[in-house]
Amino acid sequence: MLIVTKNTAGRFNESYVPGDFLAIKDHISVAGLGGRNLFIGAYEDRFGPRFPARSDAYDLDLRRTFFRAVKEPGMQAIAREGTYCYVAGPSYETRSEARLLVEAGGDALGMSTVPEVVVARHAGITCGDWESDTLRTSDI
Repeated sequence: MLIVTKNTAGRFNESYVPGDFLAIKDHISVAGLGGRNLFIGAYEDRFGPRFPARSDAYDLDLRRTFFRAVKEPGMQAIAREGTYCYVAGPSYETRSEARLLVEAGGDALGMSTVPEVVVARHAGITCGDWESDTLRTSDI
């Protein structure tokens, strides 16, 4: 089984421009670091491992397929690979939080995708994600 998600995200990486596509290679879950975790609470073995690994959440083969697909002239300029930062929202982050995420290696950020990918991977579903229409976050 396979799932490919898509969303619009803000950007930290200044080399990205609106309209770029970002193949996510990893994520930073600010909500998860703060204790807001999808796996807290009742647990049943039939749903998968109690403590699932998330180090391979975004499938390498799907990312390779993505980059092969964009080898046309002009497409390479809009194809990126990076780390997505998940914030729970519904408010935007402070300037200090944004700087922290940049220092941690974040390239883009948004309020979706990570929960869906974490649950899908827990269920054994292969995941890929392309962010697009990256918006500038330097004014945060």
